Amino acid sequence: MSLLIFKKIAEERIRRAMEEGIFDNL
Repeated sequence: MSLLIFKKIAEERIRRAMEEGIFDNL
């Protein structure tokens, strides 16, 4: 798996988590 693909997936997960409000507690 290339680093670019991994980074893209990570960014999508972070964006989704922020939309769900997971980072509101941080």
